[in-house]
Amino acid sequence: MKKNLSRVLALILCAVMIFAMGSTALAADGDEAALSGSFDYYSTGYNYGEEVHSIVITTNVPLDPATVQASDFSVRIGNTNRTVSAAQVDGTKVTLSLQMRGSATNTAIAPSNVTCNLVSEVKTVGGAAYSSLSFTAGRQINPELDSMIQGTGTGIQYRLYVPKDENGDPVQKAPLYIWLHGAGEFGSDNRAQVTCSNLGDWLHPEVQDIFGGALYVMAIQGRNSPHNPANEMAAILNVCNEYNIDMNRIYIAGCSMGGRGTNDMIVAYPDFFAAAVPDCPASVITPAQAETLVDLPIIYLHAENDTTVRLSNSIQSWRNLVNAGNEEAYCNFFTMPPANPFTGSRLMGHFSWAWMHSNYTTTESEFISGARTFTYNNQRYDYESTPLADIGDGYANIAEWMAAQTNAEVDPVLTGKFNYYSSCYNYGEEVHTVVLETNRALNPDTVQASDFSVYIGRNRNVSSVEVDGKTVTLHLQMRGGATNTAIAPANARVTIRGEVADKKDNVFTEGTFTAVAQINEQLDAFDEGSTENVLYRLFVPKENGQPAKDAPLYVWLHGAGEFGTNNRTQVTCANLPEWIEDDVQDIFGGSLYVMAIQSARSPHNPEYLMEAILQVCEQYDIDMNRIYIAGCSMGGRGTNDMIVAYPDFFAAAVPDCPASVITPEQAETLKDLPIIYLHAENDTTVRLSNSIQSWQNLKDAGNEDVYCNFFTMPPVNPFTGRRLMGHFSWAWIHSNYTTTEDEFISGENVYVRNGVEYPYVSTPLIDIDNGYANIAEWMAGQSKDEKIIGEKVVVDTVNLRNSEYHSFTLRIYHEASDTKLTSVRMYYEVDPHFGVLAYYYPDNDFEVNKDQDYVIVYSSDGGVIDDELFTIYLYPYKVVPDGRYPFHIELVEVNDEDGWPIENVVSRDGVIVVDNNYPMGDVSQDGEVDNRDLILIARYLVHLVEFNEKQKIAADFNVDGIINNSDLVLVARAIVSGN
Repeated sequence: MKKNLSRVLALILCAVMIFAMGSTALAADGDEAALSGSFDYYSTGYNYGEEVHSIVITTNVPLDPATVQASDFSVRIGNTNRTVSAAQVDGTKVTLSLQMRGSATNTAIAPSNVTCNLVSEVKTVGGAAYSSLSFTAGRQINPELDSMIQGTGTGIQYRLYVPKDENGDPVQKAPLYIWLHGAGEFGSDNRAQVTCSNLGDWLHPEVQDIFGGALYVMAIQGRNSPHNPANEMAAILNVCNEYNIDMNRIYIAGCSMGGRGTNDMIVAYPDFFAAAVPDCPASVITPAQAETLVDLPIIYLHAENDTTVRLSNSIQSWRNLVNAGNEEAYCNFFTMPPANPFTGSRLMGHFSWAWMHSNYTTTESEFISGARTFTYNNQRYDYESTPLADIGDGYANIAEWMAAQTNAEVDPVLTGKFNYYSSCYNYGEEVHTVVLETNRALNPDTVQASDFSVYIGRNRNVSSVEVDGKTVTLHLQMRGGATNTAIAPANARVTIRGEVADKKDNVFTEGTFTAVAQINEQLDAFDEGSTENVLYRLFVPKENGQPAKDAPLYVWLHGAGEFGTNNRTQVTCANLPEWIEDDVQDIFGGSLYVMAIQSARSPHNPEYLMEAILQVCEQYDIDMNRIYIAGCSMGGRGTNDMIVAYPDFFAAAVPDCPASVITPEQAETLKDLPIIYLHAENDTTVRLSNSIQSWQNLKDAGNEDVYCNFFTMPPVNPFTGRRLMGHFSWAWIHSNYTTTEDEFISGENVYVRNGVEYPYVSTPLIDIDNGYANIAEWMAGQSKDEKIIGEKVVVDTVNLRNSEYHSFTLRIYHEASDTKLTSVRMYYEVDPHFGVLAYYYPDNDFEVNKDQDYVIVYSSDGGVIDDELFTIYLYPYKVVPDGRYPFHIELVEVNDEDGWPIENVVSRDGVIVVDNNYPMGDVSQDGEVDNRDLILIARYLVHLVEFNEKQKIAADFNVDGIINNSDLVLVARAIVSGN
């Protein structure tokens, strides 16, 4: 028996040694210590409570980051195994990010209940491998909680956040906010009253700034339910005395049993607080109690679906206060609490306090606005839920409302008037600045951004302020949300919510300011115009103070949301004013007329639009060859409709996410129009298939200048940093995008919609023609200038001998049949084996002069060149081997019958084909062109035979560099004709 036991023990010891050797190895460098470490675990209070989110391990030797992964670690917090979502190594510091569960702990977790183990192999920088290790637990860290000092009073404890000034000292005369917890947080841990909700959010600058940059935050914890007003007031007064709190700005709020505590506190001390927010209170203010609270601003916050404390508590309290004469008691009710940020599911109905410290706005979709009835136990409770924006001068959030409340006496009134300024962005128009003219010159040292509240259609935060005598400029924090339509002065307000002083030290805490007008300097740069059927805005570029002459015109058509008669939204809906700036104007030669038409109703009517365009063309000196059109959504449809109705009028078009498709029949009339279809792949309003089908139909019709410029998604909102919705692809156009953006789709792709595949090719601007840097540059490169084209064709002998002439015919013609030419100046270049012998014009008396390597052709008798054949005779002056020889003619200058030069001249290169032995088409090289040659070319085209170089020359009958069916047909004709 003893032998067997010894044998078992030996086996166990051996197994342990093997495990140790396999799991932990010392570094090859004997100086490196074995890996060990300890860790702290970090938590934060969220709207559902407190949760640990990360582990920070400190090791004794640095790890190799390349060997460390999230799966190398196991973590257990309390009774729950936690998934590690990411691991980051910085020397001896390893940070493990945990996958959030969205469930609360609220109380502290002891180190004995936290484990962090290494479960798979990692290596140190020295090369030692470890795959099994337990790290030592340190402490739980909650930075927000830890930033609050701990205090005690009779029967209570509290946490207090103390804001500091620039010297690190407690801020003097700052307001105090008191939070009373619910029933679940009574006790003595002095932490649950903070961590039960996201109270820590009110320690952050965005809320602190609302209160003038400093707000004391006090969270009281009672030992036993309910809260004791006397004990809590004693603690509050001690804080007020120690930290010199502004006694006119003390606010209180609480949830559930803390809502009851809030009710009890304001009843016990009705003149002490500046404002109160009882949240789902577990009590009701009685009619008698309400009589003492007629002057206290109060908001009752509650979720309609709360089954723990019914909505009727808040309604009865509010109703009793209103009946007692309180004109500042309000309901802010929601259908339900907010969502858990990690699970996405709604918090339970009683968690309405989760809205409080998220500093909600009553523009949330869950907010109940207006009159409504709540029924409980067959009892009806009528109430009215009021948006914060409709209380007083209007407030953006609950903190802003609270900060505006004070017990201080009203100071002298400051008066003045103000204008408010807006600009256009890629998401639309937004007010960004308020300029206030006051009746007194203010002392800049007394004025801060927090001294003012601004309501411009909605409450706006002031981010900074500038004072210049009686002028106060308020810069607003940008929301990244559009208004587009003008905001009436009746919907604009500026009020003082702090203290400002004039230069005579008169202090003002109130002001009466009259709104004058909204000013959009970008919009105002556009003149207003109209026809009988449409309105429009027109930017008129100036040259020496006068409207530019012979300048191009850009026409923009708005989407469905901007139909109407205000004559502004068609400009402000997108960042159209970007195209009146110098950087775009310069692309168009320094001057570009920009026209934005507003139609009264959908869809755009091409006849009405053209009427307005022609009115502008008649009034101003527009270059009729450079008129461009673009539009978005319903305006994209309008763009399609306009180019179909007037296919020869525009120089280029950009239909943007168009709400229509160019049909194959319509495409037949648009073969020569340069078009770019702009669209975002994630557009769910107008699908990408519209643009693809239009593009494909145009390509099938023969349009070689139609392109797709597609993006995965629209650009970001410059202020929120979030992507604009998928249908906002038009935001790219006036930002003058380049197709080097990351969002741009390049090359072949397939879009699938309702099971149907739509293949397309998205082409970078840099790959179109000679390449363009941006959409404006592409557009400016398009013109309907009537072009002179020189086309070189081999028309004479094909068997060139050293003693024979060789002729080329250059056909010079104009696209417009009624335009005559009087002279042509051209440059020629041929292979060194050849020389120019003569020039000849049939049936016309023309002279040809040679001047500095240029040939000038002009009429000697006042006649004109009209669609004439200009023949050039060449002869070889050296031995010419068999082969191909380039012939280049550049039409340098072409003048019309009035002597004016015509631009955009196009030339085509020719090729001299020389074969001293066999005629063209003699692929068999037997000296004859017959059916045998025809059969050989046909077999070549279907890849049954191959040609040598001489055969390829002979088969390319039309000398275009390609052997195809055209050559086959020409050879067949040559055989039939005998030529």
